Amino acid sequence: MRTDPGFIWGTIHGSTGYWVAAAAVRLGLFDALRTGPLDADGLARVCQAEPAAVAVIADALVATGLLVPHGGGYELSEAAAAHLVRDAPMAMADLLLWSPGPASNWPALDRIARGERPPEPIDDDAPAFYSKLVDATLPSQLLVARSVLASLGLPEGPRLLEPGAGRAPWATAVLSADPRSSAVVNDFAEVLSGTEENLGALAARCQLVSGDYLDADWPPPAYDLVVLGHILRAEPDRRAALLVQRASAALAPGGRLVVTEYLGGRSPLDHAHAALLGVTMLAGTLEGRLCSPTLLEGWLTGAGLEVVARPEPVANTDVIIATHATTGGPS
Repeated sequence: MRTDPGFIWGTIHGSTGYWVAAAAVRLGLFDALRTGPLDADGLARVCQAEPAAVAVIADALVATGLLVPHGGGYELSEAAAAHLVRDAPMAMADLLLWSPGPASNWPALDRIARGERPPEPIDDDAPAFYSKLVDATLPSQLLVARSVLASLGLPEGPRLLEPGAGRAPWATAVLSADPRSSAVVNDFAEVLSGTEENLGALAARCQLVSGDYLDADWPPPAYDLVVLGHILRAEPDRRAALLVQRASAALAPGGRLVVTEYLGGRSPLDHAHAALLGVTMLAGTLEGRLCSPTLLEGWLTGAGLEVVARPEPVANTDVIIATHATTGGPS
């Protein structure tokens, strides 16, 4: 039987492609091309780098599909223009840098699989790591929030609670949609230091509460909407279950709990993004993992909640909407 070694080379070069793209983001190479094509010399001047080295990097980016040849130079591909230029509406440049977690963990993945501690788990300084990651994830999470908001059937002037909020994408969506709404936003103090600025004028209707979301002193319930956005997978089972219970207790009658996650425990052929993210959690955290649908539903049921809707995934994100089991489905 003859096999194709090119398939293995593709795997090897997958790592090369990531580091080339990360270097290009740090060099400002994609930003340099946003106004039009440049040759290697022009790119080198803007990026303050060596022309020969920039040509090597740019050619590799052509090979991966992030740049397109243009005359004797280069221009952005559609994907790079949409997601790797920093001021693009759906920018993912910082996400590309921060989503894999500390680089030192990846060469140790085999040892981690045998029970060793990751060399640099994000748990050791979670506020420092998440204060960078939350800016990177804001565009995609804000897209999800705006896409789902209208289907929640919220009352006029809703109260929102957003634990582990980062840059508060759900508060941004809710407060922008209804001028009578208000929000309580919770996260580490180091993370919240940039959230008020991000909210701008919306911050006037938003109370920021710092601290661990299991201990933080939130204003009393009840909230029409509580959102747990991409935080359960970073917690061990015990803490995740307690957080779901606390979220349930904060809901007003008929209120909605929204959980956004990348769920595991499903076919990796159909859910490749989640399967690969599961490895990121293994490499970079002490007890993080993907939540399976069964695990998540167990936490919800244990907190007296029932799932009432599962909107179609937005930006690869699974969205689960739940309410108190005695209140029935969406209004």
